[in-house]
Amino acid sequence: FRSVMNSATFANIIEFIEDEADWPMLSWSTGHQNTSNYAPSVTGPMTSIYSQLNELNRCNHRDYQNLGVNGARSSVLVDWVNLYARNQATDKPVLAFFAMIGNDVCNGHHTFDTMTTPEDYFNNVYNAVLAADKKFPKGSQIILVPLVDARILYNTMHDRIHPIGALNQDVTYINFYDYLNCLEVSPCWGWMNSNETIRNTTAVIAASLNAQLPKVIAATKGLLNNVQPYFLGDLFTQILNNYPGPKSDLIEPVDGFHPSQIANSYIAQVSFAMLQQEGIVPTAANPNNDRIQQIFGDQGGY
Repeated sequence: FRSVMNSATFANIIEFIEDEADWPMLSWSTGHQNTSNYAPSVTGPMTSIYSQLNELNRCNHRDYQNLGVNGARSSVLVDWVNLYARNQATDKPVLAFFAMIGNDVCNGHHTFDTMTTPEDYFNNVYNAVLAADKKFPKGSQIILVPLVDARILYNTMHDRIHPIGALNQDVTYINFYDYLNCLEVSPCWGWMNSNETIRNTTAVIAASLNAQLPKVIAATKGLLNNVQPYFLGDLFTQILNNYPGPKSDLIEPVDGFHPSQIANSYIAQVSFAMLQQEGIVPTAANPNNDRIQQIFGDQGGY
C-alpha cells in the first residue's frame, strides 16, 4: 500500500479541487504555465493554442480567456458569450473555440432521453454564433468543435488496470466504469459503459449533433457582420485516432475520461497546424517580437 500511496499523493490538492480536477493553466486551449509547477500531479509537455499564438506574436501576451466548466452543455453557450470580456469597439478580434465536446451526450442518467436533441443543439449553437456577432470585435473567428467519438475510451482502456487496483492488479477500467454506473455517479453513462449497444447508440446521437454544425455555418451566412464561424470536421476525433503512440497515453488515468496532458499538448499542436493550413491563423511571426520582449520583458511570466 505504501508503494502506491506516498507523500506526493495529495500534492497540489487545493488547486486540484478548486479547478474541479482540471488544469486550465495547462489545457490545449489556454495553457500558459509549465507542468513542472504542478508535479507530480501532472507530467508531460505543455503546448496550447495560446502559447503558440503568443510565440508567433508577442502582442497576444496574456490575451486569453477560458470559460469552460465540467458538465456544461451547448445550452450555456449564449451565456458564456455574454460573459466574455471584450470591447467590440476598441479591442482586437478574437479566435474563439466553441468546444462543447462531450456533455450534450454525457451525464450519469441511465437513459438517452436526457441527451440534447439535434434541434436543440442546432438552436443552441446558432444562437451563440449570433450572440457572438453582437459581442466580438469585427474580424473575429469562431471554431465550432464537434463532440468527440469517445468510444476511444472503452476501446483503449477497458482491459487495463485502473490506479485503484494497482496494488493487487484486480480492478480494470471495465470494473471502474460499471461501479460508477452502479452508484449512478458516472460523468458519462453513454461512453463509460461496458454495454456496447449503449456506447454505439451514444455515438449515433453524438454524430447527429455534429451534423448540425455545418448547418449552422450555412444558416448564419449573410447574417454576420463581425465574426466568421468555421467547421473543420471531426477535429479532435481525427487527431486522437492519428496519434502515433499508444492511445492510452491520451487518457487521464484516474478518471479514465478526460484527456491527459500528453493529449492536451498533442491536440494543441495538430490543431494549430490545421488552423494555419486553413489560413485562420497566420504563419509569419511578428517581426517586432524581439523589440516587444526587450521593452516589456516577461512581465512576471506567462
